[in-house]
Amino acid sequence: FHSHTHASLESAVVSVRDAEQTLDVEMWPLIGGYGGSEAIAFKPEGWSPQAGASYEVSIEGIEPPVTYTVNVVSCP
Repeated sequence: FHSHTHASLESAVVSVRDAEQTLDVEMWPLIGGYGGSEAIAFKPEGWSPQAGASYEVSIEGIEPPVTYTVNVVSCP
């Protein structure tokens, strides 16, 4: 995630939810050069995204907070 809108992502906290629960993610800051002045990366920790599932990603600790949905597809 990178943003030109948010002054800082230093306090950002990422959470991912499926239909039933909040899932663990590993998160880390990225050094500049990723299309914005600040960027963060995150990945699943202890689970794998499943084709056909939807995941709600929330990034809080920034103003304004950001929420979006990821719909995972299968590529044959």
